Amino acid sequence: MSESLRHLENEHRDIARLLTLLERQVQYATRRRPPDRGLLRDIMHYLTHYSDLFHHPREELIFARVGEYDPPLREVIASLSQEHRLLARRGTALYRGLSRPVDSTDLGQQLGHYAKLLRQHIDREEELVFARAEELLTDGDWAYVEAGMAQHTDPLFGSLMDKQYRVRYQHILRLL
Repeated sequence: MSESLRHLENEHRDIARLLTLLERQVQYATRRRPPDRGLLRDIMHYLTHYSDLFHHPREELIFARVGEYDPPLREVIASLSQEHRLLARRGTALYRGLSRPVDSTDLGQQLGHYAKLLRQHIDREEELVFARAEELLTDGDWAYVEAGMAQHTDPLFGSLMDKQYRVRYQHILRLL
């Protein structure tokens, strides 16, 4: 497996762990218990400030190359790219909404829907595009992808953790 795909799949696993925490908080909200808004903001901050800004653009590089080799897959790739934009808009709205007083049940439903969409999106990426990328892309293609990937380390799960994420990370680790 290419290093680029391994990196993205590792990020998918980290995102899935965060979604599990988010879904636990959603369960609290549906039971009329107050969710941990600080934790929810931390999770949504990561998903909107790292995933949407760095993770998804990396995937788009792979999508473009796979689409060149497998034209029938272009429709799926276009759909996944559209989902990136949709998830970014919804995630940003949810992140901002966590700063305002809103009904916990409504918030829980919105967050639960977002988590479900993101999980389905990740599954589709891995099953439909990443698998084909592994089959189709050449060493030259992977070099192109690597060169185009922003060299930002993951601020939460990376080896050089961003200072602003240290507290978030400790909070999240206690709950995983």
